[in-house]
Amino acid sequence: MINFFRNKALKGSELLFKKNRYYLAKGLVNDELLSYVQDSWKGYDKYPFDSIFVKKQGIHKENSKWKEEFETIEFGAAPFGTILLTRLQKEIEKIINIKLIPTYNYSRKYFRNSVLYAHRDRPSCEISATICIDQDTDNKKPWPIWLKNDKNYANQTYAGAYEISQKLDEDIRKKSGCKKILMEPGDVLIYQGINVLHWRDQLEGNFSKNVFIHYVNKNGPLFKDHPELAWDGRKSAYSDYDADFKNYKLVQDLNEKSENNPDWLKSRACKGISKID
Repeated sequence: MINFFRNKALKGSELLFKKNRYYLAKGLVNDELLSYVQDSWKGYDKYPFDSIFVKKQGIHKENSKWKEEFETIEFGAAPFGTILLTRLQKEIEKIINIKLIPTYNYSRKYFRNSVLYAHRDRPSCEISATICIDQDTDNKKPWPIWLKNDKNYANQTYAGAYEISQKLDEDIRKKSGCKKILMEPGDVLIYQGINVLHWRDQLEGNFSKNVFIHYVNKNGPLFKDHPELAWDGRKSAYSDYDADFKNYKLVQDLNEKSENNPDWLKSRACKGISKID
């Protein structure tokens, strides 16, 4: 009987992911793993390990409603992020009933006034997940992440994404097919990174720590035609990007192709999973 209801739950999550292009898996990162990631991140925050984080000054869009300066610190292929990428793969596969190929992970700590502008992702992010690790907001509530998922936005340009989503007032956003998602530490938002616009408004709080893990559909046209997407053109999960490695150049060319010909990307990303036309 327990297995019956478990299978029913997984079936429901699969249908929701295909219909809505996202699924919020509450508490998917268990307490033990979450505590490990939190403690590891705190360790890397301190000298001399803090030097591996890259500090970035935020850049506002020219027509943004926000003007305050902000910064983030970022760590590509952080060991704790790679553990999440590999350990959560099978769990995510069960939830959405799709076999996945891991590409890369990225960790980012947002500070006060940070803004994540509306965008869609590149080919290596066909199936993506945002993981809330820790947060400290002024109102003690989660920092919302917004999705625009009412159709396939794989051919949407970065320049135009803000105008049709994030620029809108909250009530108009909801009427136009946007979803406001609230995440607690340990929650995992699984979404179609290429097909769904996603963003975050200005952070009113001290910080928000997040890990992003990315995959492609093992049986989809993107990976079948471009197996170099495995590990995002790297040699392995822990490898750095090597300009002399043949797959690196192939992925860079693919990224450029997706920007210059976004209709090509729209015709392939998540094909066979959700409606793409």
